[in-house]
Amino acid sequence: MKQIGMTLIEMMIVVLLIGLLALAASPFSSAWVDSADVSKTVAALEQAVGGAKAAALRNATAVQGDAAASALCLADSKLQLVAAVAGSAIDCNAVVADAVLWSTAIPQRVDIKWGELGISDWMCSCFTNKGLLSATAPNCNACATNLTFTVSSGAESETINIY
Repeated sequence: MKQIGMTLIEMMIVVLLIGLLALAASPFSSAWVDSADVSKTVAALEQAVGGAKAAALRNATAVQGDAAASALCLADSKLQLVAAVAGSAIDCNAVVADAVLWSTAIPQRVDIKWGELGISDWMCSCFTNKGLLSATAPNCNACATNLTFTVSSGAESETINIY
């Protein structure tokens, strides 16, 4: 009698081998996910800084001096580009829906720090009507005074300096 197909034992051995290969590959896949999350966040930060500078230079509400014409705010894993609204200062703690020009989600496991040493948690960066950073913007607690960011997720980390 000729045998056609596979026996149950042969099938179980194949399934076991596939399971072992998947188990061996799982540490690599988490590193890939961390790397992808960091890359996605770095790209979003670069895009957001460019947009914030452009919005500040457009200065639709005629903001003067060192007041913030636009800001980047990070809250609840959401990066938002906020423009000044006529008659009120930018408040990254209570963003007005009408002021949001652009928004993107940041992966939950990503941590963004700012400064040369990457010690302080980053919450916001405010820009004057000249497209320059403003450290004196009202209601923008912990305004970043430079655009050096350290983005990390798991063991993956990248430091960028945006000009």
